[in-house]
Amino acid sequence: MKRIDQKDITLLNILQKDARTKLRSLADSLALTTSPTHDRVLLLLRDGYIKNFKAVIDPQKFGYRYRAFVWVELLVDAEQLACFHEVELAYQLTGNTFMLLVNTKDAKAYSQFIVNHLRDMVTDFKTYPVSREVKTFARLDFEDIKTVSKRLESVSS
Repeated sequence: MKRIDQKDITLLNILQKDARTKLRSLADSLALTTSPTHDRVLLLLRDGYIKNFKAVIDPQKFGYRYRAFVWVELLVDAEQLACFHEVELAYQLTGNTFMLLVNTKDAKAYSQFIVNHLRDMVTDFKTYPVSREVKTFARLDFEDIKTVSKRLESVSS
């Protein structure tokens, strides 16, 4: 596994802000050429520091105007949630307790989703409709290599 250095921290900070940053611009920020910069990105991907690069689609642009967090107590294997396109996110809280982020066209479609799909998979659920988004993406703030090194050491021990 690659040991993180200050150039990697700089690279991660830039890519968190805009993953479409051109390789030449990344290289300039690191005072490197494009080849070693590209190698660094590939190593960060290989070692799991960067999970992936993806487009974030706005559900409302496609008519999904109802969003809700749904607290559920599952009766089934959590992997079964992956088959529902309405479920954007699923987090296990404890035991069989999960928090889901669900997108549907409207409140009626949400009710149908619950009745037709989720009802038989859960013992209990609570719905928390989203009234507005305040912050949608968390960005890890890497101050410097000393701070990151301490965090990495505490995670590995």
